[in-house]
Amino acid sequence: MATTDLRFVRLGRGWHPELTRAADLRGLLTLDPALWAANAAPLSTLRMDPVFLKGLDTDGDGRLRIDEVQEGIRWTLDALADTADLELGRDALRLAALKKDGEGGRLQAVAERALTRLGRPGAAELTLAEVRAVRAEEEARGLSEAGLALVSAAEDAALRAFIERVIVIGGAEAHPTGQPAVSAASLDRALAEAAAWVAWVDAGIADAATVLPLGDSTEDALAALEAISDKLHQYFLICDAVALDPALAARSWPDGAGADLLDPVAATAFLARAPLARPRPDGVLDPTGPINPAWAEAVAALAQRAFAPLLGETPITRVTVKALRAKLAAFVAWRAARPTTKAAELPIDIVRADLADTALAAGVRELLQRSHDAAVAFDGIVSLERLILNQQNLLRLVNSFAANLDLYDTGRTAQFEEGTLVVDGRRFSLAVRVPDRARHEAFCKRGTLL
Repeated sequence: MATTDLRFVRLGRGWHPELTRAADLRGLLTLDPALWAANAAPLSTLRMDPVFLKGLDTDGDGRLRIDEVQEGIRWTLDALADTADLELGRDALRLAALKKDGEGGRLQAVAERALTRLGRPGAAELTLAEVRAVRAEEEARGLSEAGLALVSAAEDAALRAFIERVIVIGGAEAHPTGQPAVSAASLDRALAEAAAWVAWVDAGIADAATVLPLGDSTEDALAALEAISDKLHQYFLICDAVALDPALAARSWPDGAGADLLDPVAATAFLARAPLARPRPDGVLDPTGPINPAWAEAVAALAQRAFAPLLGETPITRVTVKALRAKLAAFVAWRAARPTTKAAELPIDIVRADLADTALAAGVRELLQRSHDAAVAFDGIVSLERLILNQQNLLRLVNSFAANLDLYDTGRTAQFEEGTLVVDGRRFSLAVRVPDRARHEAFCKRGTLL
């Protein structure tokens, strides 16, 4: 076990380190993990600044571990030359307390720039509230993350609208602020999809007479044919059989003897299975003659929306159906080539204009380039906020994590205590948050405390 200058006090049946000085924090860097009061804790169980806790949770798993607390201590002590404010838990950073080299020197420069930005150049200290105001201002500029740009990063309305459309087409990139962002990859994806969409639309326009023989109604004609395609095939096959052997006509209709036609469900199923009409040896389907009621509307739609406008007053036969398909073949092929893209949700004229105005895409790329420098500056502000939070909270944290001194002191409250629980007329002064009840119960069964 490594030696330490920590002072210990006995509480109950255990020994706890006294943690009141910066030197005590340094002692925790070498303290055997077996002597820590806790090995880990969910962030949600600690009543502390969530940004402070998130800054310590370096692996982002929502749990705080000994090595993460030690790393936070080490980083803080490496940046501070004067730890008096750390021991006081102040939420203001004196620039004179920073080391002049390494991380301290870097944060000194960041703090000086922040003070200048706040209109207080040369001030001796910087508060947490002031740092957070600078951070919020920087985030609002939309370039706080390298390689990403928010809509707010654009300085003019046209570019902002373009970025919004890029996000619609190319998809939103995740951003720490939770707002949708654009990246070089999503911009390239959006431009490629937009170009493919415009090319597809233009292909239909260029050969409209063949591809769209009925204009916007071509889709309706094809839908009418596809809706009844299987039943047409069935009808023509039965007509072929009857033409070959007229005696088969009597067997071409389903036997309804076993069906309860008084039952609406059974009657509906019977008609749905029956042919479109009584089969004819000549293979003609006459939409004006007796038609199976279940399919009468579909047959009428085929005649009115497809046959009449494309083939005129032509009888419906296998040959004319084939001719109808030939008329619609170019449309079917064009429709099959339709790109799957969100660009279809936007007016085609706007998509065309976005592609034609190359300055828009260039503007986004310029923002993305600027984001790398802006992110470096933003990271400095985040580090400055982290240092002030650590200065304010580290000693409070370790007294509820490395030791339980706050728990045993009736005048103080540990960071994991949630107040008083009243149950069955009794007051329980020790109440803690349990984010995973099943896991907690499993641990309790193996322990002796709870």
